[in-house]
Amino acid sequence: MKKYYVCTDIHGCYGDWMKSLAEAGFQKDNEDHCLILLGDLFDRGTQTQEIFDFIQSIPKARRQLIYGNHDMI
Repeated sequence: MKKYYVCTDIHGCYGDWMKSLAEAGFQKDNEDHCLILLGDLFDRGTQTQEIFDFIQSIPKARRQLIYGNHDMI
């Protein structure tokens, strides 16, 4: 059974996000675990590259990204 993890407003705080995902039980290599990201991923914090790399490491079929107002250029 698929399990969905919905996240928003990460704002470049990779470490805090990873801690939250772990506490929620998200397993990156579990094919039944999917991420839904509701925007505001990158600005403000200092770990934007780590966030980008992590998102890219999740297969496209298991991730959905929706832009937030802080993600627009």
